[in-house]
Amino acid sequence: MSRQSEGPRHPLSQAARSDADRISETSLHERPRPSAGCHVCHATQWTLVCSSGEIFSQRRQLERFYRRRWHAQPSGTSEDRWIFTQNYLTSIVACLECGLLYRNPRPRPEAITRAYLATRNDHESVRTEFETQGRWFRSKAGMLCGYLPVRSRTAPRVLEIGGGTGGFLAEGQALGWEMLDLDPDHALTDLGRRRGSATLQSTIEDAGWSGETFDAVTIWNSFGQLSDPHPLLNSVVPLIRSGGMLVIRIPNGACFEWAMALRAKLPKPWRRPLDAALAWNDLLTFPYLYGYSPVGLTSFMSSFGLTLRACHADTLPSVPAARLKWWAGLEERMVKGGCRTACAVSRQPVRGDFHLAPWLDVYFERP
Repeated sequence: MSRQSEGPRHPLSQAARSDADRISETSLHERPRPSAGCHVCHATQWTLVCSSGEIFSQRRQLERFYRRRWHAQPSGTSEDRWIFTQNYLTSIVACLECGLLYRNPRPRPEAITRAYLATRNDHESVRTEFETQGRWFRSKAGMLCGYLPVRSRTAPRVLEIGGGTGGFLAEGQALGWEMLDLDPDHALTDLGRRRGSATLQSTIEDAGWSGETFDAVTIWNSFGQLSDPHPLLNSVVPLIRSGGMLVIRIPNGACFEWAMALRAKLPKPWRRPLDAALAWNDLLTFPYLYGYSPVGLTSFMSSFGLTLRACHADTLPSVPAARLKWWAGLEERMVKGGCRTACAVSRQPVRGDFHLAPWLDVYFERP
């Protein structure tokens, strides 16, 4: 799965790339033909949000954006920020029934899986991210603490799916929680074990748990990359105790759709602040399979018996400072600070739709 601290940044394996290249060739100059319907409501009608040609233009723009701002370092090249798992050319469409954003067309599910399993995680990069993102991990653990059910005799038991760098695992352990990380990535689980963390290289479907086992399950960043989330949720929800939480972090599809509509109306020079905000939050080119909105995700989760408890606006964690030129680091802080301010202002009773939030942390409770 994607790294916890950042968006999905991993190059496609050769096997998956052949699928992606085939789609790129057929979708760049043609109107995309539906390769799949909406997996939330199963509708097949959609409206275009961003064409494959626009995605191609954004990808070139994103490359220039980071080449200007990045220090060339062996432990963190600028390519990490514009070569994504979902790097093929395709259109982004929105379901006419429920509003779900999705890539159309896209590679086969097995090609996507191979791409993730082919990920090469540099130990030094993971270590740097682990240290740099400590404050971010701490805020996530602190937020979850306020939603955990109170059980006087036992420490909360929390499962993290796709733990990435292991930062959230470490912060949960520091709070006295019983933590377990589940990740199919061998390199990341190996790093976790070296730190003494409870990490298991597996998928939730193969883990073999049964009964109400956990007070909370967290999925940071990888949910929007699942080709079909139904098997995961069918396995996860029964493991959550009554009153327990499922926390899902997603790139905000409603934000991307709003930004594309606004971008189409702006003259090119006036697009730069908007494009910078999208780039710093890994939304330019929208390199995800799905873009959920708060309303759409809540409706989807209700079919699994979960109720919405809270939704919190967020931005992408900061890039390690040593990788950026000094002015780029300042720009990133200013842009993300502006995003947080805009989200706070827009959270009024009339405009509580989170359309300005690049990322969302959504908390669901199992009754």
